[in-house]
Amino acid sequence: VMTSAAPMFGDVDNSGDINSTDALMILQLSVGIKEKTDEIVYCGDLDISGDVNSTDALLVLKKTVHHELKVSDFTLSTDEASCVVGGSIRLEAVSFNPRIADNTVLEWSSSDEKIATVDADGKVSTFAIGNVTLTAKTTDGSDIEKTVNLTVGKKVDSVKAEKTSVTLTQGSTYAQVLTFVPEDAINREMIWSSSNESIAYADENGVIDDLGIDNISQIKKKAAIAKAEAEKEI
Repeated sequence: VMTSAAPMFGDVDNSGDINSTDALMILQLSVGIKEKTDEIVYCGDLDISGDVNSTDALLVLKKTVHHELKVSDFTLSTDEASCVVGGSIRLEAVSFNPRIADNTVLEWSSSDEKIATVDADGKVSTFAIGNVTLTAKTTDGSDIEKTVNLTVGKKVDSVKAEKTSVTLTQGSTYAQVLTFVPEDAINREMIWSSSNESIAYADENGVIDDLGIDNISQIKKKAAIAKAEAEKEI
């Protein structure tokens, strides 16, 4: 008996197993005889259509008579990726169709192992600069393939800001300009932070927005007025 603390795909009657009752319930749900709930739709939507239907009921019936359910499609976590030389990333399948397919093991391969390799678990290791195609293929005989285009490049050695200090008027902004070394380095994403976001903050593009101390005073003033009005009504 298959049991799980989390809802099991296909187990719409929450019995801990997939059986003919589930198929009947899904069929009844698909024609409106039974009322749907979010959990039932989540468990019963086996073809990832966004709802329960007769196809889902047929898939459950096939499962109950031990008919092999092969993968008809699958989705990877990404189809484009980048990594620095000597680094590693992990690729994985985020969904299989049908969700109750019997064999969801993937076979990974690389078009150029001198640039990057990928193991059975989708862990990518990089060795040289270049572009490589990583392929994931089903192993249940359905022979469905998905690819990831990987760019392997240089890591960032240093970053220089155009200005290390800037004076802004309240409500104004400043777009910080950065210079990366080497110039052709990849993975240039920066994480910006502020020591006091109520005064100024920087967004993901390095644009600094000056809220100003006066702005904080206005917020506090409005909050005090609102509180006074609320106490007055009470």
